Amino acid sequence: MKCIRNMVLMSALVLTLACAFASVCRADDAVTLQQCKDAIAARDYAQAADLCRQVLSGTSGSESELVSLLSETVASVAKEDTARRNLMYVLVECYRRLKQWDDAQALCKSVLADYPDQAGRVESERATTALYQMKDSVESMTKDDPLRKELMYKLALAYRNKGNYDDALSLYKSISEDYTGEEVACCIEMARTYVAKGDIDKAISTCMDTAAKLGTDGKAAEALFCAADVQGEHGKPGEAIATLDKICVDYPDSTPRALVLKGDVLRMIDVDQALQLFEKLISDYAGSEYAMQAKSHIGYILLFQKNKPAEAKSMFMELINDAAYDNAENWYAICCCMYAQGEYTVAKSNLEATYDKYSEDRFGAVIKYKIAECCLGLNDRFGARKAYEEVIVKYPGHDRAKAAQEALNALGAD
Repeated sequence: MKCIRNMVLMSALVLTLACAFASVCRADDAVTLQQCKDAIAARDYAQAADLCRQVLSGTSGSESELVSLLSETVASVAKEDTARRNLMYVLVECYRRLKQWDDAQALCKSVLADYPDQAGRVESERATTALYQMKDSVESMTKDDPLRKELMYKLALAYRNKGNYDDALSLYKSISEDYTGEEVACCIEMARTYVAKGDIDKAISTCMDTAAKLGTDGKAAEALFCAADVQGEHGKPGEAIATLDKICVDYPDSTPRALVLKGDVLRMIDVDQALQLFEKLISDYAGSEYAMQAKSHIGYILLFQKNKPAEAKSMFMELINDAAYDNAENWYAICCCMYAQGEYTVAKSNLEATYDKYSEDRFGAVIKYKIAECCLGLNDRFGARKAYEEVIVKYPGHDRAKAAQEALNALGAD
């Protein structure tokens, strides 16, 4: 009995201490909130923003009061005071905590209108708001909701794009468990996430394990193709070839596709063997999409690895004679062949015509960048500078934009 009585007393003491601690925490929070008000009254808006962030990180339930305080303050502070935008960002976070998604996005728009130099930060805040909104929507849906699966994929991709790899992986795993038939799609997305995370071996093993689990199911081939892609792109050509050979043996319907990829991998280690493989593909699968892909690969080998631009040009000209392959990529390749032969004027003319038709294509930046190189070949520094500047302005996120800036720096002032 004495033991039980002591345990009861101890439990009461623990509860008393917990209540006291909670009371202290609430007091600290109240003081911090008052400090926010004091900093705003003193017009120390930078300090006020920092204190408001501390309130948000330290407790919940203060968001509504902060929204009222910050909204009033932002409206009264001059736009010229750059500390104002810090208060606006805290207010955005408050709206997110309260799940007032439209208010958060509207405020982001206001920040950008008032402070155009904040485009990068505003885009990040918008993306974060969209991510949390998707997360909230997914959590509120039942498994049989027709939109839930699609939204889960979008949310997982958003996590990956923000570098939240573990959250993305967890979500892909949930999709696979909740929805029959999504194993391969989730496996491929998980592999891409592991690659983004830098764990190449895990990306490969995820694909191989999924293929083994599916066995003779034809979908397993897709998991193996993904594994081969990762192997080939990350310094494992021998393993990639072995995986593609396995596809040819276990899933014969996928053989021509596997052989095209095998030839592409062989280019890195034995270009002549790759050429032989592509030529056999053209013969064995004449007229098929795989034969056309083989012609494209041969063209690039002749142009970049064999230094035979005239022969490469003939190969690409064959391709564009088929309407299905009359596209930006093949016209660009033809212009590269002209450029390699020193035909800068005709190359530039054809590139400009191609750009007019395909400026919105994924090759738009690449084509415009090549136009600049043609201008340099013609000793037209002004034209080159103009083309480089257009790449930077129109395609800011493209890798050619960075290269264009470096080229401009190298050109110097005219």
